Amino acid sequence: MVSVIQQECPPTGLYRLHGVVSHLGNSLDSGHYISDVAEGEGDSWLTFNDSEVSHMNESAVLKRRAKTAYLLFYVRSGAEENNPPFWKWDHRAVTPCP
Repeated sequence: MVSVIQQECPPTGLYRLHGVVSHLGNSLDSGHYISDVAEGEGDSWLTFNDSEVSHMNESAVLKRRAKTAYLLFYVRSGAEENNPPFWKWDHRAVTPCP
């Protein structure tokens, strides 16, 4: 039997952008992927471009990746280890939120 994801209803709240994967190139057939990841709760971000890692502030990331962002990763504000997960692996069908 194939496992599927059973979603729990996500809690309401605020979410903070925590990571961006960007595609740099002229077409979908060619180009280069880079990623930017927030460094903690502050304004500092790390940019990973192959073997080069550099620092950038959040406003520079938002400005530079506005047209190249491919994937965005968010973290719920106040998320803690003891909060229930948004999903869990289960063998039953996906249960929709009301």
